[in-house]
Amino acid sequence: MFDPFKLASSILNQEPKAAADSISGAMTVGGSKSSVKSRYIKFLNKKYNLDEIRKICIARRIKVDKRYNGKKVFLKKASLLKKIADLKYPN
Repeated sequence: MFDPFKLASSILNQEPKAAADSISGAMTVGGSKSSVKSRYIKFLNKKYNLDEIRKICIARRIKVDKRYNGKKVFLKKASLLKKIADLKYPN
């Protein structure tokens, strides 16, 4: 059975291999966490589809919808991925 709570906790503790290898190199050159954050977003984008990402966001209490003209509209996948990455790598 798919458990979004376990998946959400494992995602926030998991780092992409390329990002983990280049963290020290990016920091010494003068880069910031934005390069690591963008690699993490690309990693999540490849690994999970929109439904799984929504379940992860719901488990982490991140809003997945908004109101537009009185109607409920779901956020895009890119917006949800950015919110997950901001949660893991705050500025």
